[in-house]
Amino acid sequence: MTRPGAARSGARPSTANRLLSALPTSSLLRLWPQLEPIPLNAHDVIYQSDEPMDAVYFVESGLCSLMTTTREGYGVEAASIGSEGLLGLPVGLGAPTMPVETLVRVKGRALRLGEQAFRRELARDTALRDVVNRYANALLVHLLQSAACNRLHALEARCCRWLLGASDRLDLNAFPVTQELLAGALGVRRPSLTLALRTLQRAGVLSYRRGHVTITDRLKLEASSCECYAVVRNHLERVFRGR
Repeated sequence: MTRPGAARSGARPSTANRLLSALPTSSLLRLWPQLEPIPLNAHDVIYQSDEPMDAVYFVESGLCSLMTTTREGYGVEAASIGSEGLLGLPVGLGAPTMPVETLVRVKGRALRLGEQAFRRELARDTALRDVVNRYANALLVHLLQSAACNRLHALEARCCRWLLGASDRLDLNAFPVTQELLAGALGVRRPSLTLALRTLQRAGVLSYRRGHVTITDRLKLEASSCECYAVVRNHLERVFRGR
């Protein structure tokens, strides 16, 4: 994939990333030539835990996870990120590393911006800084809500919450997700997840086969989810409306 060129005659570049789309045209035009399109392949590790982050990634499609893993090898997803956000937010907050792993769950694409360029643009562009700060607030709410959800809510409700969030970020009602992937994201054993998926299938809210899930009744799926899905979604929408 080639680096984006400057837009002709000051025309506004087109991007599927909501953060970049929220920028005024002047900010986006200055940033655009510095962005490098890259593919996001399933299972790619974008950042290793506690390893230096040399760039940020504005996600345009696909789905990525921030995974927390214990020394014993047990992991759980702290947050998922799609076209609403970026990977490597701590770079803009002055942190060179993060004690979580960032990996690609569903393939897609992103726009890469080097660490120094990101810091430089944040320092001089108040519009970019405002958008990134708003997103940081939304991601913090996502992280806090996930912590509560993983501790307090039943597996079936958590499964519904995750699938709804993935559907929103991918803008799809049918998408690839293996039981191994979903069990890892939720921090549960695969047999427990299998039982939960079977219950949801019998309820008519989704169909699961051969590593793909199809949401067949979104209203029922939302009704079966805990309140965490709506809290995270509504707060994110308020962040973008505020901009």
